[in-house]
Amino acid sequence: YTYDKAGRKSVVAEGIIITRDMVNPTANAPKVSSGTKGESSYYRSNVTVQMNGASDVTSPIQKITYTITGTAKGNGIVAGQSVTTNQAVNIGETEIANNGTFTVEADGTWTVTAYSYDYSGRKSAASTGLVFTRDTVGPTISSFTSTSAGATKVSVSVSASDGTSGLATSGRYQYYRGSTSVSTGTTNTYQYTGLSASTGYTLKVIVKDKAGNTSEKTLSLTTIGTVTNFAYTGAAQTFTVPQTGTYK
Repeated sequence: YTYDKAGRKSVVAEGIIITRDMVNPTANAPKVSSGTKGESSYYRSNVTVQMNGASDVTSPIQKITYTITGTAKGNGIVAGQSVTTNQAVNIGETEIANNGTFTVEADGTWTVTAYSYDYSGRKSAASTGLVFTRDTVGPTISSFTSTSAGATKVSVSVSASDGTSGLATSGRYQYYRGSTSVSTGTTNTYQYTGLSASTGYTLKVIVKDKAGNTSEKTLSLTTIGTVTNFAYTGAAQTFTVPQTGTYK
């Protein structure tokens, strides 16, 4: 205010508002807002990443940025940028609206980190990184073979791998006899029992990865016939073939 010699007081002058801010803002970790999920942090579809807000105890938030790192396991798009198989991706700080989103449409394991800036020019520390894997390709089954076969039992072994997300933690292998599921578990070997001698069977295994993708492979075989044992007598013995078929 000002006063003149006659004692008259001025009206209020235009105020100046000043904020002193010595505290860095805080950036929250980004989150996945949509995507078809398998196990925790594994997805088998396009993933939408959303900024998760920011806060400052003194100044308003001026802007939010993010970074993305990872290696592409296939061709696709990451936050609007085209990537190719085996490309190392390192997208530097990119501004985005608070609670804004972008999509990841390329397989790989991706780390997204957020930062925030307030109006005093202070920058937050990096947020806790969001780490997730996008995997849209099923496991590779290199073999599904019989390791031993009898008249009523057949043992099988599976060799499978997944280079992006790895095989599922549980329910990794599902074994079928024909169209009937007979076992689900984490072991790559299984013994089919209760079979009939000299009978053809179609066996199948379905292998699942952590993102929930599956691959399958079948095996066709015929069980061996009945085994007949002869007690030793010291003389020749005869065996009557009971029915038409192939005998050993």
